[in-house]
Amino acid sequence: MFMQQREEITEGDLVTHAFFCQVSIAGRKDGHFAFGLFGELALKTVEHFMYCALEQNKYQGYRDTLIHRVVKGYYLQGGILKGTKADETCDENSILGGPLENESYKTKQIKTAWLGMLDLGADKKSCQFFLTFVNTPWLDDTHVLFGKLIDGLDTIQAIENIKVDEDDHPKKKVKIKTCGKIIVDDPFPIKTRSSHDEF
Repeated sequence: MFMQQREEITEGDLVTHAFFCQVSIAGRKDGHFAFGLFGELALKTVEHFMYCALEQNKYQGYRDTLIHRVVKGYYLQGGILKGTKADETCDENSILGGPLENESYKTKQIKTAWLGMLDLGADKKSCQFFLTFVNTPWLDDTHVLFGKLIDGLDTIQAIENIKVDEDDHPKKKVKIKTCGKIIVDDPFPIKTRSSHDEF
């Protein structure tokens, strides 16, 4: 369950890890984006994300997977590993090799472009991630938001505006072509902004 101690994301919180994705949109347009991750606030979640994302498990990480859901004005979702199901938890795919305890904190002054892991119940995370397009305060106590977009807003906006079907699946594929970690030698504070076009 949620830890009783609640921490707040502020402008002084540090990005300790970073991660990038190179994507193709409809097989033609290429783009990229990068996340800054809060290892001091949610280290287990950050490590779980990196474990799922990189080719260090029996799957191949996020490479060649799809951004499989896009809800304009809300969020995008990706991270279904090849060989797994959409409703599969992280019990076998966690860096811990079992259930991953929720690391809870209150996201104060949340605006947009925040990164979270999809929860499938108490202490049950999948390998799927989501990125918000708007302020989503109702997620504060139900999902661990452990990172923020630090580069590639133009790519994220292009994905947000792609046409989708009735189930919010993009009609043209948005594929993660390659991805990887970015070395952060000196942790740096995250910035929070009030407008959609500044992150």
